Amino acid sequence: MSQQTQITRVADRYGQFIERFPNVDDLATASTGEVLPEWPSLGYNRRARNLHLCAIQVVASGWPNTLEGLVALPGVGPYTAAAIGSICFDLVAPAVDTNLRRVMSRWHGSPLSDAGTRRFAEPLINTQRPGD
Repeated sequence: MSQQTQITRVADRYGQFIERFPNVDDLATASTGEVLPEWPSLGYNRRARNLHLCAIQVVASGWPNTLEGLVALPGVGPYTAAAIGSICFDLVAPAVDTNLRRVMSRWHGSPLSDAGTRRFAEPLINTQRPGD
């Protein structure tokens, strides 16, 4: 919800969304017509549709616990997959965003690509608690 949306807007809507869809099963069994009205002022409806499609896929097949499986979910890119993977499944996967790339590039001494940032950051992750 907070992707490209001010957190104050999200804070107003998050509780209502969770109250309406308290778990993945409830979201998956809802229709798109039931989901979209719960997403007002939160940005692109495409994100609500993708979240709904993710719920349907997770209910049908279970939670993927690999980066490849997470990226295969509708609307989930490398950053989100790494964040979910490290927090939920203890995958050693840096969530590369602009801030991490900037810090790692400065530490490295030259600009890094996303892949370069991942290679440089991965050995620094605490493998016992990668979600931290």
